[in-house]
Amino acid sequence: MTGQTHRPNLRFGDEQAPDATTPYARYVRLSELHSLQQPRSAEPSEYAFIVTTQVMELLFDLLHRDWAAARAALREDDLRTAGDALRRGQHTQDVLVSSWDLLAAMTPAEFNSFRPVLGEASGFQSSAFLRLEFLLGNKSENLLTMYQDSPAEYDELFAELRTPSLYDEALAVLARRGLAIPAAPPPPAASPTTPSRPPGAPSTPTRSSPTWRASARRCSTPPSGSPAGASATTPPSSAPWAASPAPAAPAA
Repeated sequence: MTGQTHRPNLRFGDEQAPDATTPYARYVRLSELHSLQQPRSAEPSEYAFIVTTQVMELLFDLLHRDWAAARAALREDDLRTAGDALRRGQHTQDVLVSSWDLLAAMTPAEFNSFRPVLGEASGFQSSAFLRLEFLLGNKSENLLTMYQDSPAEYDELFAELRTPSLYDEALAVLARRGLAIPAAPPPPAASPTTPSRPPGAPSTPTRSSPTWRASARRCSTPPSGSPAGASATTPPSSAPWAASPAPAAPAA
């Protein structure tokens, strides 16, 4: 303690620069961020709808990062790192679910007053949410049709479709420790690990069983620390979760 009062710096750089602003605004790209809300109607609640949707999309991306990190750690049998990533994802998911509260005050009449300006737009079309579903093992090649005219989104989703899911990697960890894995794992039941859907997204059932044969192929040698005499479980070649043919690539 020096007894001196700390005074924050209130001047930053060249004030004559065309992009003169605070370091904070530059770091979070504040001006660009606050320019992304563009309501198409005079209904005030549309702004809240846009903000909520954009917040959810950012949280989808953050949650994907957490779960992808957990998947990668499981693949390397690094259970501590996987647990840390899953705990981060749980907190992210709590915020995602609570973000619906931002729309709690919107009445059906208010929503219907600006719904026509959305046209065919729907949360069901969220590629970030679909990527989360694929990561968890709820995969459907047919849904890629929506993105055939968007090569970047198509390629990203196609890669996730062909990658063993988080569920697959969890099963593979068990298999590498000599535990018996059912030939046809049942689809995961609805639970708190299922992310909140974006506004306008209809509820969809599980569309396919998980595919984890690629992960289980690494099961020939149990990792250090496995129970004595444990051997890896090799999935049968007739397992229904074998990889299906790749969908056609979008036209150039």
